[in-house]
Parts: sequence; C-alpha cells; structure tokens
Amino acid sequence: MPECHPSVRFAPQTSEHVVVDGRFSSSEVQDLVLALLDGQINQHKLLSLGNSVHTHEPLGSSKRSIQELSEARTEILKILAVARANGQTVRARSTIELVIESDAAPTTTKPTMPQLQLQDVV
Repeated sequence: MPECHPSVRFAPQTSEHVVVDGRFSSSEVQDLVLALLDGQINQHKLLSLGNSVHTHEPLGSSKRSIQELSEARTEILKILAVARANGQTVRARSTIELVIESDAAPTTTKPTMPQLQLQDVV
C-alpha cells in the first residue's frame, strides 16, 4: 500500500494473505498446527486469568474459545495420525483475512485463528 500522510485515513477494506500453502509431511503440519493452536489457547488462558484476577470470574468467551480450539487440536491430530500411519503427505493452506471496520461499529466477534485447511491427503 502506498504511504499516505498520517492525517489521511486510507486503507483497503479487506486484505487476504496466504501464510502457508504447500504439501508437507504430517509431522511438519503437526508442528505448525500445534504452534498456532497452542499459542491461541495460551492467549485465551492468559486473558481469562487476567479477568479472573480483577473480577474473580474467568472470561466466558475465553473459556468457549479454549474449548473450541482444544477440540480442533484433537481432531487435527487424529487426521494427521492417519496420514502418518499411511505414509501420506498433507496439503495445507492457511490464510489470514484482515477486515477494516469502523470504530463506531463495535464487533461482537471474538478473535479467531487463521484457518488452516488440511486438503488432499495423498
């Protein structure tokens, strides 16, 4: 994006970036996925802990996110175990989509993980 004067607020409304795209061994994908998911799980644990220190209650949205991420982690590990047992490679693609939103329109969506799609287990 071209540089603008700081007073100019111009930015594309959406931007998508491919982070991972290729064929990998199941071990390589496992290392990548575990780093992403474990990082997100730890972030939500810290958010929840920080909230509980101040309000004496864990953050409900973080508890849900931890559960969802943990379930995804378990499912992905099962898929990768099958690929590993069969000597197969895994095609993985991950993108990050950024959407510029107005500060005046608050969002109720929680931060999410970049989607990692395991495709074409060959």
